[in-house]
Amino acid sequence: MYSQLENITVYAEKGIQIYKAATKAFINTPEGKITIAQALEQNQGQFKKVYIMFGLNEMGWGDDETLDQYYYNLIDYIKQTQPDAVIFLQSIIHVTTAKAASNPVFSNDSIDARNERLKEIAAKEHIYYLDLNEIFTDENNGLISDATTDGVHLKSQYILLWKEYLMAHGIIRDDEDDD
Repeated sequence: MYSQLENITVYAEKGIQIYKAATKAFINTPEGKITIAQALEQNQGQFKKVYIMFGLNEMGWGDDETLDQYYYNLIDYIKQTQPDAVIFLQSIIHVTTAKAASNPVFSNDSIDARNERLKEIAAKEHIYYLDLNEIFTDENNGLISDATTDGVHLKSQYILLWKEYLMAHGIIRDDEDDD
């Protein structure tokens, strides 16, 4: 909404969790709502880049191995339906130090541990891992307090910083040079 990006397709839903990504119909189409899996299938081979990001909704739910398997399944499905796409797995963004102290489930140490697992998944799947905490973390290993009003969600001006990060860390493919 705030990124000012053009010519993109976004599959996003407030509160979506990775275990619901293949089964929850929330993407509006003229025929009705469909799932991410259905949308990827309908757009078979059309995407050059796919960015994956899930957030705090996965913290405190399920065990690590189960969550990892959901990521592997989603990445495999993206590879099947978008075989030429470069895939980026984005980190979970830290919460503010105050928010982390208020609920151990959302501690930044737990987020860091989950991000280490995401980094391993990316390496095993030969996709790119993007650590958004490089730009959003303060000296206390928490989300910059000015970046949020609730300790979790980014203010609109920080979405532009996120966009700049993605643009700087994107991959230019040989076939894009010809465009």
